[in-house]
Amino acid sequence: GSAAGAPATAARLPEPLQPLAAQQIAALTNGVYHGTLQPWPGQDVAWLIADPEAPAAPAPEAHVWRTHLALTLPHLGPVAVGLTLSPTGLAVQLSGTAPDTVALFRAQQTALRRGLSAAALSVERVAIELTAAGGAGEGGSAGGPDVR
Repeated sequence: GSAAGAPATAARLPEPLQPLAAQQIAALTNGVYHGTLQPWPGQDVAWLIADPEAPAAPAPEAHVWRTHLALTLPHLGPVAVGLTLSPTGLAVQLSGTAPDTVALFRAQQTALRRGLSAAALSVERVAIELTAAGGAGEGGSAGGPDVR
């Protein structure tokens, strides 16, 4: 298509999808997506996906991909998950504000590793952290990370 056809194509994009398209274009341009979504009524999810190498073009073998997801679940409370995928494997960071949630994460750590390995993902490390209330995934820590 020609440049003259671009406005006509954009005009045909349904209005509710235009902000999403703008976010996707921005993410491709600067390597960061930060948004909030609502998978079901009353459940807000904050999601950050960042390519620390963007917009530069890194060597394919050195590419690192990061994503961070923060949400509040009915039985677990505020939780956050950080994933870093690199050529050496997957690093997982789990945090929660409730001691019972963190204990559950620790108890299920082996099953998580097995599931990721079954999906052909090499697990580099899993870190589990108890964070201060309001700090799940925001760097606040009531205790040091449990890295295994």
